[in-house]
Amino acid sequence: MAPIFTEIQSPEKDAANLRAELDSLYRDLCRLFLSHPEPTVVSDDRTLLEGVLAARRGEQAVRTRLEGMQLALNDISEATPAISKAHSTIRSLEEKRTRLFAMLGAVCSEIYDSGTFPGELEPALEPLLVHRSEISALEERLEQAGTPVAAMVANGRLKAARKRQEQAFVDTGRLVEGCGEAELLPGPKAASIVSDLAESSRQLLALRQEISEKNETISRARLSLGSGARNTRLKNLELELKQKEDQTRLAEEQYGKFLYRNRERWQDAPENADLVRCVSAIAAARHNLYIEQLRSRIDALEQARRICSERIGHFTQRMDYLDGEISKLNRQKEDLQAKVESEKFNIESIRTQQQALRARFDEEGDGLDE
Repeated sequence: MAPIFTEIQSPEKDAANLRAELDSLYRDLCRLFLSHPEPTVVSDDRTLLEGVLAARRGEQAVRTRLEGMQLALNDISEATPAISKAHSTIRSLEEKRTRLFAMLGAVCSEIYDSGTFPGELEPALEPLLVHRSEISALEERLEQAGTPVAAMVANGRLKAARKRQEQAFVDTGRLVEGCGEAELLPGPKAASIVSDLAESSRQLLALRQEISEKNETISRARLSLGSGARNTRLKNLELELKQKEDQTRLAEEQYGKFLYRNRERWQDAPENADLVRCVSAIAAARHNLYIEQLRSRIDALEQARRICSERIGHFTQRMDYLDGEISKLNRQKEDLQAKVESEKFNIESIRTQQQALRARFDEEGDGLDE
């Protein structure tokens, strides 16, 4: 049968919480001690102190690597959508600028017709003037068409050329803006368009600069991440950090216990008042844990007693049942014994008859009646 205490489910939760609290206080004592610029106590066990310092260095090294990797991944995560958004905004601005170029080209056409177009900007009118020349030539060809077929062909080419007027305005407006002196154009309409183009140009410049900077950020992040599966490396670093943190906690707990055991060497120093308060908290926690362990042991023993009582009751019931079975078997045995005695009597009777018959046979020989 299994030992009685293997069946006992002791209330360990409170004791585990108190032990965790005590271990935390040991760590606090270690940290407070090491935070003092000139602690009074001098450790006799350099191995414990060096173990704490080494564990902290190891933890910080892994933490720095993990934070660097997380920062790099975060930079990539933030930069990538920002670049996509900037490209989308650039496309919208380019479409807006195309419309502004067309409007500026149309305004330039009006100003040119009014005879007030600045001479400095006239080279930029080439697309517009070329288009006008093309239109004039096609109109003249249409007028001079001698046959309906020729007229139809000329009219088709004229319509196609007129559809290209918008592009001529766009090209003219782009050249005028590119001259750098578009502000020379007279009239508020031209000034408004030029102002809008200048603002959109500044926005484009800022967006392209942002894209360049984000790309550089991504390049640096990828360089720092190196090659390999990033998610796997990140999880491995997180696991390694947890292991290092556990090692640091264990080392701090061990050193905190050492400091507590040697508290009489430094607890009277006034500059160690915060350490003394921590020691008092540890003493209270140790007492609470001790009381809880006693209570748990008492509860476990009471539970063991109840289990023993339950077993006794079970065994007693089993014994009563077996006593009943034994009584039944004894009665059956007695019945069988009586049957055995009866059969023995029958055997003796048969044997007596056999002997009598044999004796008669010996005396009479052929005993057949005639």
